Amino acid sequence: MAYETLIKEVEECSEEEIRKVTEKTDKTVLEIREEAEEKVAMVKEQHQENIKKLLEIERIKLLYDARAENKIRIISEKRKIFQTAFLEAQKDLAEIRDTDGYSALFNKLVHEAFHDLKEDQPKLHIDKRDKELCREISAGLPGNCEIISDLDCEGGLNISTADGKIIVFNTIESRLDNAREVIKLEIFSTLYGD
Repeated sequence: MAYETLIKEVEECSEEEIRKVTEKTDKTVLEIREEAEEKVAMVKEQHQENIKKLLEIERIKLLYDARAENKIRIISEKRKIFQTAFLEAQKDLAEIRDTDGYSALFNKLVHEAFHDLKEDQPKLHIDKRDKELCREISAGLPGNCEIISDLDCEGGLNISTADGKIIVFNTIESRLDNAREVIKLEIFSTLYGD
């Protein structure tokens, strides 16, 4: 009987140990599971934050690219408008010689160029179509002007010193080119800032 009691006590003791080990194991498994779930939640949250950051970076990049593309289109359109305006002006100026105000304009261009050069014996370089008009106007200028019909232009003239070292360009085309450069600077200043 003592043997049976001893076996019974050993069995009870073993069952108690098994219960304790099982409880401890269950508790450890539960702790590990909770810790793993916390880590999974943290990793998941971190990944979500990283994805949000990447999506925000991509959104900003797409927005920047769209703005840059839009700006390029606007600049291109403004250039086209700028070019069209000057082509139209050039077409209109091609017929300026046939207008009633051309002789007054030519007179003004001659006097401006003469005043800018300040030469007693200048050479007036003109288009042959303006020869008679230039003779009339140059008769009223001080000094002795030489008229040379060596230009092919829409109107106006160039005036040079007798030795040809200094030339004042005052043709319709040169004035249009000068205006184009001035206006281009203003347009680019508007487009790109000061």
